[in-house]
Amino acid sequence: MAVERSGRDDRLDILCDLGRSRLILGLAEDGTLMSELQEWPTERFANQARPLAAAVREFATSEGIAIEGRKLILSAPIYINSDAIKPQGMPGDWTFDRAALRAELGLSGLDVMNDMVALGHAVPIISEQGAYKLIGKGRPKIGFPVVAIGVRSGLGAVGFVKARENPRWIPVQTESGHIGITPATPDEHTIMHFVREERGDLPLTITGQDLLSGMGAPSLIRAVARLEFEGGHNPDPVRAEAAARELTSANLSEYAVGDGDAAHVARQAIAHWCAFFGSFARNMALAFGAMGGLFVTGKVAADFLADGKKENHGIFRKNFEIGGTDDHYLRDIPTMLITHGYPYLAGLARFSGVDRN
Repeated sequence: MAVERSGRDDRLDILCDLGRSRLILGLAEDGTLMSELQEWPTERFANQARPLAAAVREFATSEGIAIEGRKLILSAPIYINSDAIKPQGMPGDWTFDRAALRAELGLSGLDVMNDMVALGHAVPIISEQGAYKLIGKGRPKIGFPVVAIGVRSGLGAVGFVKARENPRWIPVQTESGHIGITPATPDEHTIMHFVREERGDLPLTITGQDLLSGMGAPSLIRAVARLEFEGGHNPDPVRAEAAARELTSANLSEYAVGDGDAAHVARQAIAHWCAFFGSFARNMALAFGAMGGLFVTGKVAADFLADGKKENHGIFRKNFEIGGTDDHYLRDIPTMLITHGYPYLAGLARFSGVDRN
């Protein structure tokens, strides 16, 4: 939940959540997310020589604040192992050097983190504010590890564990979106075969990102269309292609309530997405021993697992609970859909407060 500024501009940090298709900028005052937010498509700055610096300057101007002497805290879908940061899959060249950006903008400090780490930092705020909806059953065990999954253009997850020496929670960055998914049914085997076939000579492993993310959903939709119209005794590839052509991850729910081939494929694609996502979430929960709960965020997840969509919840939880371990272990882990509007910025704001203190 964002609040109004107090007027103490010297206590403000600039926040930026940089995604592949959009970026969101905001302010934090003493660790609290302020209500002043700007959300822009990344294409808006694609032609700039230094797009990130240009975006920060435009935001600061719109909010009437100076950049010099202020701290910038940034999250992006990146793996950080040097000062040279190279966001991938974005319009234009968003590469920047941390030291150079700090000097160019006159910043007092610059923190850069993976976007899933920012999401991990948001978990305590989301829990305290009750900014989530429970999917299925289960009760969180206080003090046990937590997992948060972000479904964006890509797919990622972060573990959140509590240090023994002090009450602070520590995010554990992963590259789990690139972990292979194991099919659980003959239909899932066939879907993954179609995705491999479409990819040609690329690696045979099909990852969670290949099927569940914004980038991967089109492949899932085309594979499901082929399953429905090419998998029987009278295969019809033209019909499969025509049905899939109309669909995107953004319009599946809209089509799913209609009639015709595209509507049928939409319903089946949503069902298979929920099943595959249940398997991915299960693996993350098992890897971290997430008895503290598993949180999910992202537009696609919010659509398919929205409150009231009990059939989708059931498909998701069924695959989530098949774990080859004690029946109650996974059944007792709560899965929760985040309802906070800006969880990544909330995590950056919380980090800024911890860092100040």
